[in-house]
Amino acid sequence: MKLSLHPRERAGEIPLHDPLGMRSLTAMNRAEHQARIREGEVLCMGGQLAEGERVFRDLLFEVRGRDRKAELSALHSLAVAYGMGGRNFEARMLAEAAAAVARELGDDKTLARCLGSLCGALFCLEVSEPMPRLLDEFRDAIQRLPEDERAPGTHEYCGSLLAHALLTRDLGAAVGHLARYEQTFPPEDVRDPTATAVLRALEARIHYFGGDQNAALAVLEKTEGLAISRPNIAVEVAVHWVEVLRAAGRDAPALERGHQALRLLEGLIDEPFTCYDRLEKGRKLAHYLDELGASEEAHRAYDIVAAAVLEHIAQLDACARSLPELGLAGDMQLQEVVNARKGYVAEQSQIMKRVAALLERDEGGVARVLAHEDDGFVRICAWCERLKPQDRGWLPLGQFVPRSGPLRITHGICPACAEALRV
Repeated sequence: MKLSLHPRERAGEIPLHDPLGMRSLTAMNRAEHQARIREGEVLCMGGQLAEGERVFRDLLFEVRGRDRKAELSALHSLAVAYGMGGRNFEARMLAEAAAAVARELGDDKTLARCLGSLCGALFCLEVSEPMPRLLDEFRDAIQRLPEDERAPGTHEYCGSLLAHALLTRDLGAAVGHLARYEQTFPPEDVRDPTATAVLRALEARIHYFGGDQNAALAVLEKTEGLAISRPNIAVEVAVHWVEVLRAAGRDAPALERGHQALRLLEGLIDEPFTCYDRLEKGRKLAHYLDELGASEEAHRAYDIVAAAVLEHIAQLDACARSLPELGLAGDMQLQEVVNARKGYVAEQSQIMKRVAALLERDEGGVARVLAHEDDGFVRICAWCERLKPQDRGWLPLGQFVPRSGPLRITHGICPACAEALRV
């Protein structure tokens, strides 16, 4: 679970790779390899994930079978890049492959980092079953390191322990793991407003899961006025306010917080690496806004979620094509990708049903969605589930391939379905 703010991360220098031990490369090749890894890092940190991915993939093809240490560096860099982009299936598979190479080489430092990436991907995928075994291996790898090299791995390990406790709702363990996780933050991170917001949001979530909403609200109050520098964290805190207030039966302040959260969520559309956040936070927010009777705002939130779902479907399609090319996916892994894709398609269908219900409650809704055909959005008919990209006709969902960059979706009704409703 990557929640901390590493000092180099704040400086825009995320440490994606471990350059140690490239002894089987010549000095010139080693320098070139490290320069290209750095090039990929810079591209990823600048929001150019596809370009960074291409650099890492090309490197992996070049060193595969020639130099296992260089292969490990490229594999883990690509895994972290996918994790940054919310492409958690690819991140999981690549981290597993990188961990296997690290075990083969006896590289405990990189093994620990691979296991941290793997646990982070599993947390995002809400898969807890493999984590106890991985956490035991994670702990052992850290213990084999020299004392002065253990701090980064220990921090990631404590975060992974907390992630597992939250997934399994082991709240007693979560309290202890959160305390240890906070203790492993570097002093400058503990004082950072964004890190403070992350820690307090985690603490509030533990109280929320335990049913103590007053305690959760008291903790969330500590996030008020913080200058949160990461937009996805600001959205997470805002949505959690809505969640806790709704659970406490305080609907009026929950609705006010919901409006604030929606504005923050809409601000994520053009932010890199936010597909996962738009899906997970948007899904919750749309549900609460709908429950609170804010139909128009719920519709806007569902539009954002639908775009994120389509992006995830496109990413899974890319995963099914790319991982076998790298020799990193067997039948079992590909079947997991297929099952996940089916789940997202089913979720898209459920979103459309909810939006159709919202529009049917709004007497002017159908007229409005028919009135704005050329506004730059991809329109989805909430009744027949077809899409209309710009300058194209209505297409079945399976025939639409999103282009790179932010995808802007709005749910409405196609002319055929509108006419049928009038009959």
